[in-house]
Amino acid sequence: MSCDFIRHSVRVRVEMTCALWRERRAGRCKAPRRRRCGAIVEERQRRRCPPAAAPLRAAARRPAGVVARSLHATRHARRSRLASGPGGLQQSVQVISTRTLSVLILLTACAQLPAVQLQQAVIKDGCSKYQDPKTIDMQKKYKEPAMEKGCTTCHLDCNLLPTGNQQESSDYYLKAKEPALCLECHTASKKDLAPAHDNQPLGNSKCSGCHDPHSSNIPKLLREFSHGPYKARLCSACHPAPVDGKVQLAAADVNQLCYDCHTGFKEEMEGTKSRHKLLSQSNRSCMDCHDPHAANQDYVLKKPIQDLCLGCHIETPNKTTPGAMPSQEATNTSKGSDDNNTQYLKLSSKYVHEPARKSCVLCHDAHGSEFPKELRAPERDLCMDCHGANSEKIIQSSQAFPLFDGLVSLPPKTFEKVSHLDLSNKYVHEPANVSCAFCHDAHASDYPAELHASVQDVCLACHGSNAGAIVRSEQPFALFGGKVSLPPKTFKALTQIDLVNGKFGHPTEKHPIYAPATADRPELTCVTCHASHSASTGPKLWVTQQQTLCYSLCHKL
Repeated sequence: MSCDFIRHSVRVRVEMTCALWRERRAGRCKAPRRRRCGAIVEERQRRRCPPAAAPLRAAARRPAGVVARSLHATRHARRSRLASGPGGLQQSVQVISTRTLSVLILLTACAQLPAVQLQQAVIKDGCSKYQDPKTIDMQKKYKEPAMEKGCTTCHLDCNLLPTGNQQESSDYYLKAKEPALCLECHTASKKDLAPAHDNQPLGNSKCSGCHDPHSSNIPKLLREFSHGPYKARLCSACHPAPVDGKVQLAAADVNQLCYDCHTGFKEEMEGTKSRHKLLSQSNRSCMDCHDPHAANQDYVLKKPIQDLCLGCHIETPNKTTPGAMPSQEATNTSKGSDDNNTQYLKLSSKYVHEPARKSCVLCHDAHGSEFPKELRAPERDLCMDCHGANSEKIIQSSQAFPLFDGLVSLPPKTFEKVSHLDLSNKYVHEPANVSCAFCHDAHASDYPAELHASVQDVCLACHGSNAGAIVRSEQPFALFGGKVSLPPKTFKALTQIDLVNGKFGHPTEKHPIYAPATADRPELTCVTCHASHSASTGPKLWVTQQQTLCYSLCHKL
């Protein structure tokens, strides 16, 4: 519960109380109602104060018709009142101002808030920069009892840390490591935990690998998705009896243990042309992404798929630029390596491709495929499956939409809009027929439409001074600072545009290739005159007939 909600509750209670007293002064509120209000106040007073310490007002008999207090005084005052019934007691009472009462109600509300609600307020207002609030769902059926005592039962108070230490922590600022932290409470209960864990030693295991530390809809706070052997309580399928108090594996290494059940996976990966390089880096690669016991994500993933991918592929100051490729010199002289194909994504860019925000596995297979970078299809086909004939169907569909011959099932309403590209015209720009990634960054860019550079710079990267070298090159040719590597012989011919001072010379000697928009003219770029993907007007891809092009857009008669 946040402070705004508490303030709103106080305001509503004060307004209701004021309205009640206006009714009573006007004589429209009957005595039985007054008696009920008095009884409620008296009962609350008895609950707050023990009988021996109860004040005179609560200890004394309250006859019918006694007025408890008034909110219409603008300051503290003392008034005398007489009980309306026989034998009533005369007492002096405090009349409290509206502002003072608001403060008292606020303090009382904060003191009496359930711990869970206080916990929610802390999560929202205090810990959100360290803990994703979505991972702490207080609406789930089962809750960790320690939550009732607040975050600092298990975590350090991060607001008290020095400023330099107030950043993301891999151990969530726990007061102790697992399982020692958990055992501080769970051994105190004197309940033997060994039978529930197949008599395996806890050792340095992480309790949170199987149990959600905050809440769950499954008894024992178990996580939502369980690995098959773990769910069937077949611990011995992976772990034989412990040796010297240490957990053992039933195979030589983790990956081999996985392959014993996932029998076809190893052969499938060995036969693919492009594999995720984690599969070749260690004999524990399966556990880099999957939890061997339980998790809150499907496929027993340790984190949501996007967080998992970006844990390695997000750009940091120690990594290279988005879509990093080696320099042109390195590209033209080396055969490349796995490291050269690693992409680091800059999702803080001004323009981000929507699939890159949603899920990497929409376009990439998480393990391997027949296509570079573990893509689910060739680059052009991959893009056109969404941006081609299916674009409107994807937006309108209320059912899961199959992509890439059923490899992906796109949930309905995943995208609010999908741009449509018509490549059915007679003349198609050659890059659009080969790979959209020659001009567009598949993930993110600081230029509209996720272009690698401004429109004119994208066009001139091939149609400028590089044109001849690209056609003749026998090695991959780097463009846009290494973001793109053109395979040799990608284009048989390229039209070269010779410019004066890089600004003038097309289509006539003194004609500029770029001009900013003015009050009476649109911005002038290459796509002002030429279609970037396809056209029916001719090989030069005019956006309209050449005879009327100049007059209809800029040079109006």
